[in-house]
Amino acid sequence: VIGIGLVAGMYGFFMLFMGFMLVPSDFPNWLKWTYYIGIHTYGFRTFMYTEFCCENEEYESSEDTSNNFANGLEVLQFYEIDDVNRGNDMIVLFCYALILHGMSCIVLHFKYTMFKSQIHDPMGTDEKSCDLVTAPLNVTPEVAKEGEP
Repeated sequence: VIGIGLVAGMYGFFMLFMGFMLVPSDFPNWLKWTYYIGIHTYGFRTFMYTEFCCENEEYESSEDTSNNFANGLEVLQFYEIDDVNRGNDMIVLFCYALILHGMSCIVLHFKYTMFKSQIHDPMGTDEKSCDLVTAPLNVTPEVAKEGEP
């Protein structure tokens, strides 16, 4: 439970620095590394580039709203992602997936091989009550015939 909370906090921290709320040039110098190490950065950049890269048409602005961007390329330039290589970003995301799955396998391997005899039932049941539930029934053909009418 503690691990889930820590990972959720870490993901939230990296979401703040993926480039949506703050563009990378606005990051403090000591936090620039968070843009490149966060897994959310690569998905966000690829999505934004795919959505806005090839739009040359002008956006219409109505009188009641102000439109800050004339076309999709201006959106990409504002978020500083106008030179994204989608293939490289997908490779980075795939490597992240491999690393996370590998770490999970290592943790499970150590948990169930090194501590095999030390893992106890969390419900607190002892071996006798478990034996009663899982013990096979000793029914012989003679006993089964006696019970028939």
